Amino acid sequence: MVGFSRILRAAALAVAGFLAVGLASCSDMGGSLPKHLQPLDQKMRDLIERKGMEEKSPIFIRLFKEESTLEVWKPQ
Repeated sequence: MVGFSRILRAAALAVAGFLAVGLASCSDMGGSLPKHLQPLDQKMRDLIERKGMEEKSPIFIRLFKEESTLEVWKPQ
């Protein structure tokens, strides 16, 4: 019975280790800004400029559940 207990404990530690590594890979360990605070890349800035929009203007999102519709508005 002692052997089974050790195997079970080793398996639990292995699973915990895999989970820890998996969760650590999801986080940004580089200390950089969160994605929503990072500056826009040049491709996106070019697209915003081509459409005549301001980079700092707000974005409005409306969802209509019954109609299954999503509207995205960005003032120019």
